[in-house]
Amino acid sequence: MKKTALMTTFMILALLTGCGNIQKEQMEDNDSGLETVEETVETDTSADESESIEATEAASDIDLDAPISYTYENHPYSFVTGEKELAMSNMYSIELDSKGKEMFPKLQTKLDEIAEDDKKEILDFFTGSEDDIAEMIASGWFLPYELDHGYTPIRSDGRVFSFSLLEYTYLAGVHGVASFKGCNLDPVTGESISFSDVVKETKDMPDIIADELQKQNEDLVDYFESCPGDLQNLKDGIPERLSENAKNLAWALDYDGIVIYFEDYAMGSYAIGSQSVKLRFKDYPDVFTETYNNYEDLQIPDIENYAKELKEADKTKVEASADFDNSSDEYASKVDELLTTKPVTLSNAETLSEMADCATFGRVLNSGGVVFSKMDNMDKASLRHQIMNSVLLLNGNIHEDLAVRVNDETAVPLEDAEKLFKDFYDEEDFTAYEYEKIEHGFYYPVMADGEGWVRITETKYYEDDEYILLTGPSYYESNGGDEDYMGYADILFSKNPDSRYGVTLLYGRYRDEG
Repeated sequence: MKKTALMTTFMILALLTGCGNIQKEQMEDNDSGLETVEETVETDTSADESESIEATEAASDIDLDAPISYTYENHPYSFVTGEKELAMSNMYSIELDSKGKEMFPKLQTKLDEIAEDDKKEILDFFTGSEDDIAEMIASGWFLPYELDHGYTPIRSDGRVFSFSLLEYTYLAGVHGVASFKGCNLDPVTGESISFSDVVKETKDMPDIIADELQKQNEDLVDYFESCPGDLQNLKDGIPERLSENAKNLAWALDYDGIVIYFEDYAMGSYAIGSQSVKLRFKDYPDVFTETYNNYEDLQIPDIENYAKELKEADKTKVEASADFDNSSDEYASKVDELLTTKPVTLSNAETLSEMADCATFGRVLNSGGVVFSKMDNMDKASLRHQIMNSVLLLNGNIHEDLAVRVNDETAVPLEDAEKLFKDFYDEEDFTAYEYEKIEHGFYYPVMADGEGWVRITETKYYEDDEYILLTGPSYYESNGGDEDYMGYADILFSKNPDSRYGVTLLYGRYRDEG
């Protein structure tokens, strides 16, 4: 039904039923009863009823089968501190054409609200990630966080305006994770379309979804045959997704059915990826209502004819509110600067080499660069382990007789240990890690070893007034004799007259070329 005369029907019903407190006597006493009815309705109908009547009257003038044309635009965002990008995200704005805005003003209002909510989500993602990003930067391992969205238009007519969003989240781990959101709006009211308005029967949905997934995704057939438990887990989880009017289900209403989206790991294995499945109205008439099944005998519209993507908007930069430590970048620049100078010969080269060995043997370096005093405590503990081994056990330039015996165990007075770590790598806030033993004012070194190590060969030194750089090709060696090339190791020291070594271990990294 495209257009209706609902107001006429309403007035006829009013005459028959006495709607609006119209009395039979009033109609009999008035020469023009219809005129009296109209006047009484205007006087006695509540404000909410009037708004409902107006909305119904407005809807009756709309061709609900007509397509709604619109544009959508990608807006990238960047979270920065100075020139360093910490995180990135994006959102989409949607704008109806002039006819669409005129016919469906509430839809445009709702789309604008969605865009504002998406902006807030991005800002919350940025600010909420600051502490984790700061910790990652300090550890030397840094990759920008991401919250990326992919927009897919689904349906656009007077009954349904729908789209889906693929949301990819990456938090500097092994890989990111994809999930989905579906948006289904009534263009006339601007309100969300309820799942129960579309689906009237859900008891068979687990089996239907599982069957259609395999029909429409051939890669899943072999996978579920080899992993039947994952298929059963998927089916067992669908009722929970459908609970509370499909609160936990990502779905979008298409012209001829609904599309359901499943996030990464929903099938069991990450390797199988995210998946989608389409359930068509005509295939499951007992499942769906007839409310949105409006194209059975018509050609299904091509949404790309009505939804046009604009050129990407300029990037919006959001400055971080926290003070991020950029010392790693600064030290990397200092290393690059020293590498352009001529190598030097140093009288304390052996001491520097032994200190550098503690860092490489502790395997705390990476290609991103690490400031030793700002590492996480696990890496600090690994470095402290190597420092204690070198100072107490090896007869090198940094050897010291700090150990005492406490209850037949080797120990170092805690005050001496803290001073050692301060001199060695500028440790300011020593806190014992889980395997480091501190009791009654003593630090108990863990002397057990057996892990592989990384050794720097063909060592060269560079120097200026404030820093010394030790560099050379490095190789991982195991106790079994295995060896792997790690790249060039760069170890930067700051000159420090307050340290017992005259220097402090400052920064280290691996790089690909010498």
